[in-house]
Amino acid sequence: MVMTATERIPVTIPVTDILCRDTGTVFCLCCSHSLTRNHAHAIEIARRAVELDPKAAAIWDTLAWLYSADGNQEKACISMEQAIAADPNEPMYKQGLEKVKGGKS
Repeated sequence: MVMTATERIPVTIPVTDILCRDTGTVFCLCCSHSLTRNHAHAIEIARRAVELDPKAAAIWDTLAWLYSADGNQEKACISMEQAIAADPNEPMYKQGLEKVKGGKS
């Protein structure tokens, strides 16, 4: 029996501070949950991560895209603005803000 990638991914992974302290781990967890359309849990993971490290621009960016995929453009814009504030020299975040403002996830 061959399983697809999304069938191998657990539906939920408990949110712990240890998991949420590593940017790469947070990104992977959020992507895996997003693939299974479990946006709420992915958002929970990313929100906890930015609570632990409010200057983590990459996690704010991830959170913005998760909100956008979940249809919450207002929170997506706020999160992307936080990414820009944390790393104002990264043009990707400014481009991302324009995309989420336009409703493109």
